[in-house]
Amino acid sequence: MSALDTIRNLLILGGLLSASACAQVAGVTGDYHEGTTDHKCVAMVGDPAKTHIDDFESDTGFIDSAPLYGPWFIYADASATCNVPGAPTITLGPGHASGFAGEVTGSNCTIFGGGLGASFNTSRPQTAEICTYDVSAYDGITFYARSDYSTPAFAVVTMSNIQQVKYGGTCPDGPLCSDFYRKLIALTTAWAPYTVKFADLRQAGFGTKVPFDPAQVIGLELQTELATTVATPKFHIAIDDVSFTVAGH
Repeated sequence: MSALDTIRNLLILGGLLSASACAQVAGVTGDYHEGTTDHKCVAMVGDPAKTHIDDFESDTGFIDSAPLYGPWFIYADASATCNVPGAPTITLGPGHASGFAGEVTGSNCTIFGGGLGASFNTSRPQTAEICTYDVSAYDGITFYARSDYSTPAFAVVTMSNIQQVKYGGTCPDGPLCSDFYRKLIALTTAWAPYTVKFADLRQAGFGTKVPFDPAQVIGLELQTELATTVATPKFHIAIDDVSFTVAGH
């Protein structure tokens, strides 16, 4: 089982996701989620005029910035000594020049460590299904982040066609799925801005090679870098003020 398989299992057990695939309707735009109560979601297309993702000031642990809607979550590996308090519900701590930020803290996780993440487009009010959010209108994601232990982390963009079928994606279940696109960033103890361009993301290389497809994006994660997690038993990641970036702006 891969690290990201473990994540999906945590979310399913925690009631944040179902293992069923979602209904997808190509070309749907706008605030589809408003008034939706049938626990379904549809594929959506990002609007370049709407770049805000989340600043955590709602103090809910959810992205609710129409048309985006989905949970933040934290996760960890399945090593016997691993301790990540609160998983899968994200912890809210002091923010960058604000009241709140999302964070994860853990220790003694020796398989891959842990991380935090969010789904951009899930059903409402329960997040029973995940659907895609086409990010073709954007060229990347920007955010503030920090780490009490200067933990290096991968910024990971998750995609439906790399996600396993049993977790709502379209990749046939097996070890060659879950090789999402990512980029390593060096976190420090102070809040600092980071911008991750989609063109700079690469797969890790353990899974099936799949071209990056902005129409298949389902979310964002920050995950600890394994070598550092093994060498340093404790890890911490905090994130705040998350937005998409638009080329030329």
